[in-house]
Amino acid sequence: MRELLVFIPAMFIIISIGWGLKRIGFLGPADVEVLNKIIIYVSLPALIFLAVQRADLSLSVAKFPLFAIVIMLLTLAVAFAAGRLLKLSPALKGAFLLVAAMGNTGYLGFPMTIGLYGQQNLIKSVFYDFGTVALLFTLGIIIAGYYGDPERKMNAAKEFVMFPSVLALAAGLLFNPVPLPDFLIKTLDYLGQATVPVIMLTVGLTLEGKKIGKYAAPLMAMLLLKLVLSPVFGYLAAAAGGLSGTDLGIVVLEASMPAVMLSLVVGLRYKLDTEFTSLAILVSIIASLVTIPAVQAVFRLITA
Repeated sequence: MRELLVFIPAMFIIISIGWGLKRIGFLGPADVEVLNKIIIYVSLPALIFLAVQRADLSLSVAKFPLFAIVIMLLTLAVAFAAGRLLKLSPALKGAFLLVAAMGNTGYLGFPMTIGLYGQQNLIKSVFYDFGTVALLFTLGIIIAGYYGDPERKMNAAKEFVMFPSVLALAAGLLFNPVPLPDFLIKTLDYLGQATVPVIMLTVGLTLEGKKIGKYAAPLMAMLLLKLVLSPVFGYLAAAAGGLSGTDLGIVVLEASMPAVMLSLVVGLRYKLDTEFTSLAILVSIIASLVTIPAVQAVFRLITA
């Protein structure tokens, strides 16, 4: 519980700094794009590579992508039923399914794992995120093509294989038994340490909600599915799979993450309702500042 009381306020303060810098005009939308590129192509790959390269790998970490996929499929099934009840248009339904089922398990999941469970357990979140990326660029693209513009093409295999986090994971596995020079490790360490604060600043820069009332019903349903039901599925799936302690907590934490930001990339490519997607990402991030600590507190109470 002490980790929550330290990390969550620190995260909130850095996010607030990002929001404040935007409000006074010091940083703006163009800076968000630059910061995102730094995270996706520089600091996050460095963080992932070091986590995997340094890790004492065993077959146990291979279970985490499977848990991610099972949890997302369960949530997706409920989201599909909810989409039918809400009578959403095809473009909106496709966007709704993606954001309700798939979480931001890398971009926000990694710093959360480090903050609550320590750097030594990051490897487990890296493999969990591997499952998220794999499902997004396979089933996610099938969903987007079906409900969006089927004439738009995206090479799912290429997008998956060339995604920087996946490349960093593969490189980390390749060099896991290889001793690296100290200067290279220190360089990657410095770059990786930038990931958490830069991500939080970027989140603050993106906080701006418009037209929430237009999508009130699907947004509320998405929040319940992604931030409440998904971690419940996470707990049930992980407990049924024999996980306990920190491993179980990490699965529940990752299942609690807000809507995946990459859903916007897929939505734009397939002409889904990206106005809804943007709002879903925004409101789920804001709401998760409350729900993630609450879910972790309940989890620790249950497992105490």
